Amino acid sequence: MKKPNPLCWIVPIGYVVALDGLAATLAAVGFVDDAKFEGLIEVLINTCGLLALGFFFANIVLSIVLGVRGGAGRRAFLRKSMLLVKLGLIPFFLFGALVMLAMAAISVLPMFAMFGVMFLPLLAVLGWLIMAGGSPWSIAYAARMRRDGLISGSECALHIVLQLLFVADVADAIALFVCGRSLEQRAQTPPPSTPAPVPPSTPPEEGSSR
Repeated sequence: MKKPNPLCWIVPIGYVVALDGLAATLAAVGFVDDAKFEGLIEVLINTCGLLALGFFFANIVLSIVLGVRGGAGRRAFLRKSMLLVKLGLIPFFLFGALVMLAMAAISVLPMFAMFGVMFLPLLAVLGWLIMAGGSPWSIAYAARMRRDGLISGSECALHIVLQLLFVADVADAIALFVCGRSLEQRAQTPPPSTPAPVPPSTPPEEGSSR
């Protein structure tokens, strides 16, 4: 079973660490009053943002390469990376949801109404792009399962659609991970061997024994 290079784990893990680090740094801005830390926070925000952007494209490229090349080992890597990214980004999206809720609450005030109208759609689009940046693993895994004959075309299409929707993508990734692992194990289990047929015994000829 051909497995991908262990260094491939840098891509999905790096995407999660960069985005969660960005959320943690942004959250720390409200608690840091000392001016000497402002430069450090700015550097961390820029670094995490650039790393997230780089791993965004790396996710797409690597998932396509592993999905096209096929093999049980690469397929298992896609499945594990899919769940790692979707679950690993939950803290980032929780932080983003809190920011959007706070912004929506502020927008109720007339003086901040335009602020919410301008930035809420922008944050929603940015959040969707970040979610889509983690979905190539799920899409590549579903497509690989379809090509290997483990799921139907309609099931593959359903998984792809769900991977483009907020919240549904996480639930679908969990279901796809569980079902996919079961299907993979079933496909790798050899069928039980059937015993060779026993030839019927021929009755002894008359007069052969006395």
